[in-house]
Order: sequence, then structure tokens, then C-alpha cells
Amino acid sequence: MVDLAGKGGLEFFGAVITSVSHEIKNRMAIVNEQAGLLADLIHMHGQGREMDPERLMRVADSVRKQVATADGIIKKMNRFAHTVDTLRQPAAVDELLGMTADLAKRMADMHRVTVDVHSSQTPVTVNTSPFFLMNLIWLCISRAIQTIGKEQTILLSCEKTEDGASLWLDMTEAGDGDDTSFPEDVSALADLLEAHIAFHPEKKRLIINLPMEIRAHERISRR
Repeated sequence: MVDLAGKGGLEFFGAVITSVSHEIKNRMAIVNEQAGLLADLIHMHGQGREMDPERLMRVADSVRKQVATADGIIKKMNRFAHTVDTLRQPAAVDELLGMTADLAKRMADMHRVTVDVHSSQTPVTVNTSPFFLMNLIWLCISRAIQTIGKEQTILLSCEKTEDGASLWLDMTEAGDGDDTSFPEDVSALADLLEAHIAFHPEKKRLIINLPMEIRAHERISRR
């Protein structure tokens, strides 16, 4: 199970980096287009045409907007990279939900699905592996995207429990059938995180129950 989770973790890391780099590349392409427009305006000015200050300001504003967006993407990638610093650490579950939803946005957009996060009213923190928890959430979002129809919504939320935390994925539409089994990679991550995961078709809800603290690092160190 640990080996399977590790292999899936590498695939998850690669998928996130691919998605983030694609977003950055798109921003750079827009900045490049604006640079080309500036070059054209300067060339026309050199030929005697009057330069429109308002148009120049719009180009500058567009470049600043794209740079700010790219900076936000890089900060998001940096935060994600630090989730592998330690196997177990105090983790704000609601923040991890939001970060995973952001990282899954491109995947959701491609399937015309909306992923929203309902912020918890109180902080929800457990001692767990942020990276593997994000991987589990990512896989559950991916499974939900493949299950529900287009133009549907997946709502992520969490709440503190006596034993740890509970994460919910609510779907506006769920697939037919009573199959509540999960792929091996999902089961492996749930086992590593000592979590209980279940899908309730009647509620169109997937629930992940997390313990207050995992002992996975002890089991891995003995392998």
C-alpha cells in the first residue's frame, strides 16, 4: 500500500507541476503579445503617428495583471512544494481543501465542472501528511469530475470532529449505480492517512474521516 501511495504521489506531483506550468505559460504568452503590441505602437510612432497614452496605459495594466496572476500561481506552486517537507505535521485541512481545489481548477474547467470550497467557520487542524492528504482529495475530485455531468458543481467542505476532521465532497449530480468501492490508489492513500472514506449515493456525498494524528511515519520507517 505504501509503495502504491508513493508511486501515485509522484504521478500527482507531476500532474500538478504540468498544470501549473501550463498556467504560467499562458500568462507569459499574453505578456509576449502585449510586448509585441508595444513594439508595433513604438514603430508607428517612429513613422509619425501620434501615440495614444490611454492605449499605452491599457497595455501596461494588462501586463501588470498577468504578472500579478503569474506571481500568485508561483506562490501556489511554492506552497504545494513545501507539503513534502515532512511526512507528518499540523495541517489546516480547510486551507489544503482550498489549495487542492485551486490546483484542480484546470482539470475541472476542461470538463466544464465547477469546484467550490465552503470555508469552515472554525479552524480545522490535524497532524497528518499535507502532501498525501492533498493527493487523496485530488483523486476524489478527479473521480467526482468523471462521475458527474457537465455544468455541475462539486462542493468541498470540512468540519472538526471529536476524533479529528471530516471532509465532504457534495455533488449536484452523481452517477447511477451502487458501486461504493474505490480504486487501489485511493484506498492506499486512505490507508496511509489512517482515514475512513465512503460514498453515500443517496446524499451524493463522499466523506473522508481523518484521525487527529497519524502514525504512518512509524509504519513507513519500519519497512
